[in-house]
Amino acid sequence: MTNNNIGNTVNDLPERFEIKKSQDNQFYFVIIAPNNKVIGTSETYTAKDACKDGIQAVKKWVPTAPIVDKT
Repeated sequence: MTNNNIGNTVNDLPERFEIKKSQDNQFYFVIIAPNNKVIGTSETYTAKDACKDGIQAVKKWVPTAPIVDKT
């Protein structure tokens, strides 16, 4: 997943996930912040159910994921 400035406060938690289809008919999801900006984009999946499983994995692990600064 590509992270685009995901923050570390409760206000930065995703408002919603949107499932989309790529030009080559693969499924992917985007994570939308409360300000309606895309804050993350997933890899692509050949099956919609696999995409939904990816969303569930993010929902499960994001609240407890540590912030690792590698700068």
